[in-house]
Amino acid sequence: MLYNAVFQYKEYSFSGLMVLKKQGQNYRVVLLSKLGPTIMDFLLTENGLEYITAPDVMKKKLVAKLMEQDFDLLVLHKLDDKQKVRKRGNGFKVKGKQAIKLRLDNESRIIKARTNNFFSTFKSRAVFYYTNDDAIPDEMCLSHKFVKMKIEMNLLRQ
Repeated sequence: MLYNAVFQYKEYSFSGLMVLKKQGQNYRVVLLSKLGPTIMDFLLTENGLEYITAPDVMKKKLVAKLMEQDFDLLVLHKLDDKQKVRKRGNGFKVKGKQAIKLRLDNESRIIKARTNNFFSTFKSRAVFYYTNDDAIPDEMCLSHKFVKMKIEMNLLRQ
């Protein structure tokens, strides 16, 4: 999938084309500037986030941990493990090290997702918007409560 993306962390801002591609059980994420050079390139695996290229500020341990949590939430990687998914009211709860809660709309599409760690101050919240009837969100917005980090993505092509 190809998204027009804006990524902000504190005073840093990156924007460009973000490519999300599933490779087996992993996800490859590449953020390209609109002029061509790669800004960030990483692999999201079961073992965590593996940077291929990234700005130095993004390689800090705390930021890498947040990036892993955020992209797990955006690509809904945790839903692949059916044993940990539980139906709750108008959504789902996924148990595990990084527990998440999902809320569905009337058409069973995910409209909100958030991390559900009791002691964590780094909770992530994502909102998914749809403009047509398919299950692929046309816009995704992710933010944090206590960290100045935000990701906005608009779908360009599936």
